[in-house]
Amino acid sequence: MHNLKKAFHVVLVVSIAAGWTGCQRSKTVSEAERFDGIARKLFKEVYPGLARQITEDFGVTEGLCLDLGCGPGYLAIELAKRTGLSIIGVDIDSEAVAIAGRNVRLAGLEKRIAVEWGDVHRLRFPDDHAGLIVSRGSFLFWKDKVKAFGEIERVLKPGGVAFIGGGMSRYVTREKHAEIRRELDKLGVTRPKVTRFEMEETLAMAGIEHYTIHGDETTDGACQCGMWIEIRKR
Repeated sequence: MHNLKKAFHVVLVVSIAAGWTGCQRSKTVSEAERFDGIARKLFKEVYPGLARQITEDFGVTEGLCLDLGCGPGYLAIELAKRTGLSIIGVDIDSEAVAIAGRNVRLAGLEKRIAVEWGDVHRLRFPDDHAGLIVSRGSFLFWKDKVKAFGEIERVLKPGGVAFIGGGMSRYVTREKHAEIRRELDKLGVTRPKVTRFEMEETLAMAGIEHYTIHGDETTDGACQCGMWIEIRKR
């Protein structure tokens, strides 16, 4: 009986240790790494379609593009594949910057895409600097949207366009969109929402006059595109 109790104690200690180790291991998986895995698998059709849509709709294929809140860098990579743009990806998460840099190198595009740490509320770039500014899935988390959109307007070149949003592209089918949403729900991935009225108010307070809001907060629209803000600087 003594030996049985001793064996049970050993098993219990090993089990607790294993559980603790597993818990520790799970904590080392950062949000940046987690999102990279999600983006690489679930969004593998989203970024190519979105890059295609941006290129077709705006025709900006040369010059400088900024990808704000670039995350793992997949939108920048797809845009670089389709255009002659020089692209700078900016993210406030230093680990996301490292992951994006790795993905850019794996794609062989390090001469076309640079990735750096930066804050959308205080962009380092001069006025009238970039002909194209894009951001997918980031603006919903900006702490001060008025300040951030003011910075985008400042840095955007006259005649340039910014395309900021949180959805997908018209090239993602309804069926694929539904599949992605189901998988995200299973993973417990949620995002804050902003209404069209709130967005209009934000843009007005940022002094932005020439814009179009595509989609809204209640539906992903006929093309499942979600809400996107198109800003033109005249």
